Amino acid sequence: MPRPAKGARLWLEPEERDRDGKLVRRATWVIRDGSRKVRSGRAREDRGGAERALAEYIATKYKVRRDRERHPSEILVLDVLNIYLADKAKEYAQQETKQRILKETKQRILTLADFWQPYTLADVNGNRCRDLLRGASGNLGNHPNLSAQGVRRGSSLKLLLDVS
Repeated sequence: MPRPAKGARLWLEPEERDRDGKLVRRATWVIRDGSRKVRSGRAREDRGGAERALAEYIATKYKVRRDRERHPSEILVLDVLNIYLADKAKEYAQQETKQRILKETKQRILTLADFWQPYTLADVNGNRCRDLLRGASGNLGNHPNLSAQGVRRGSSLKLLLDVS
């Protein structure tokens, strides 16, 4: 009986040296997914960067259902954000000048995803949106765009509306 798959995960690939002991490759974080190895390009010291690379890798593997005949309680807010980001990525792929905008959009969506992660569309209401703006979720406390007082002054509309 075959072993169950472990799924995509980070693995610190050890440094490589040649026969003379000369460093050939530094230790780097690698994404292991079954028999695949995808280099994250992150050094041993950059665990946070490697985790972001793993999250991005997993997100690219996930295919969001786009059928319209579902109840809002069956649709994750994260799926809606992923669809939006995928559509923007296709739109901006042909325009090199839009790459910076796409990067900013991606960061804003990640900020929103931190808050909306457990919710479906049926859970979206005025109180939840106000909670987001106040930073009421514990998940948002460490986010660079948010503080203990909530969304930084002047950035709340940018965070929610300037994702386009």
